[in-house]
Amino acid sequence: MVDQKQQYRTFKLANGQEVKVEAKTLTRKDIEQELAEFEAKYGMTSEEFATKWKNRKLECTHDFLNWAMNCKYMARVHGVKKLSIPSRGVGEEWKI
Repeated sequence: MVDQKQQYRTFKLANGQEVKVEAKTLTRKDIEQELAEFEAKYGMTSEEFATKWKNRKLECTHDFLNWAMNCKYMARVHGVKKLSIPSRGVGEEWKI
């Protein structure tokens, strides 16, 4: 669901908690910059992050949701397969 006024996408977690993530249109350069910022902030590459995220080794935080969406975008739109992250189904457990 996208809130058109505030431009946020809302995700509902299995425990009922809602997490809002900013919905915005970015260029590939913008995404690469955001990935670099996350990598510097958390001390791991986006490839390492994607592997940990896929294996549910990370908490579900605002930053990690944004990072995961950026990885998925790079994999789907630009063919960076090492950043591919499968979608989690509704009702799946998240580590929070």
